[in-house]
Amino acid sequence: MTVQDVLDECRFTFRMIGVWVNDEPVPRGEFAIFLVPDGARVEAIHMVSGG
Repeated sequence: MTVQDVLDECRFTFRMIGVWVNDEPVPRGEFAIFLVPDGARVEAIHMVSGG
C-alpha cells in the first residue's frame, strides 16, 4: 500500500497535506510511490493558513 492508497482509503482529498510514516516526512511528489510498511504509523496533517 502506498501513502496515496492510505489517503484515498481515509478519504483525504485536501491538496495541502503533510504526511509522515514512522516519523519520516514523505515528499508530496512521492505519495503515489512511497510504500507504507505493515504496522507503520502514518500521520497526515492538513495545512491551513489564514490570518
